[in-house]
Amino acid sequence: SASASASASASASASASAPRPAAVFFHTVRNGGITALYTGAAPVLAAQACYKATVFSVNGLAGAALARHRAREGPGGGGGGDPPSLAETWLCGWIGGAVNATVFVSPVEYVRNQQIAQHSRLAAAASAAAPALPLAAAARGPLDIARTTVRRDGLPGLWRGAGVTILRDSLGCGSFFVSFELGRRWLGPHLGGSDSGATLLASGACAGWGFWAFALPFDTVKTLIQTGRATSAWDTVAGSLRNGGVAETAHRLTRGWQLAFGRGGPAAAVTLSTYAAVFDLCGRLFDE
Repeated sequence: SASASASASASASASASAPRPAAVFFHTVRNGGITALYTGAAPVLAAQACYKATVFSVNGLAGAALARHRAREGPGGGGGGDPPSLAETWLCGWIGGAVNATVFVSPVEYVRNQQIAQHSRLAAAASAAAPALPLAAAARGPLDIARTTVRRDGLPGLWRGAGVTILRDSLGCGSFFVSFELGRRWLGPHLGGSDSGATLLASGACAGWGFWAFALPFDTVKTLIQTGRATSAWDTVAGSLRNGGVAETAHRLTRGWQLAFGRGGPAAAVTLSTYAAVFDLCGRLFDE
């Protein structure tokens, strides 16, 4: 429709003119202080345990199901001891990411992005000397945003942009686990073995980069949808292609890649190393 195309064009223009990370950082601190950098962090921090538990648990359950299937289908029923192929590793990660995005990530990130958009509007009003309440007094918290959304749109309103979120996390988590496995295979012989601490850290960083290599374009579109700057993923991408072409659209959809990869590598390295250490500790405790 004409309105959808106009929304997509506006979204594409806004993305094209978006300020660079350093400008965003200084603008945010200047108008809201250091604490403004953590706007929307509360719901994300509260959900991290659920995120990681869901992704790793579903990935493990899917892997166990595939192993049982191989055992039944293999010669003499003994094919279950073979390590999973890269395709199977990707599939298990895909399933874990899709389940996690459907149940937890979509509503949490919707609320977070609404908070960030709210802060941006208040900061713009303050910098323009418009009559507005102080940021701390005017800002609504995550629970208030969730209640307002449910009253206005019903419970499904919290899952706005869920389709793009599921695409982002399913493809991203599939790449995450494949990149981790490839890192262990390729780097292990040079870093003390596939299970050494150095290998886990390095492979974990590869996993984080692998996630964002696939997830970043979807993340950009998801944010536009959840903040109301786009009506749908298709309209956003189609409008950008019409107005800027393939090269410009690719640039717009990967804007901020420096932050995504700069955060994703170290974060995944810490996550996977911690997971491996805790998993090993729990195994030894329960074996005893």
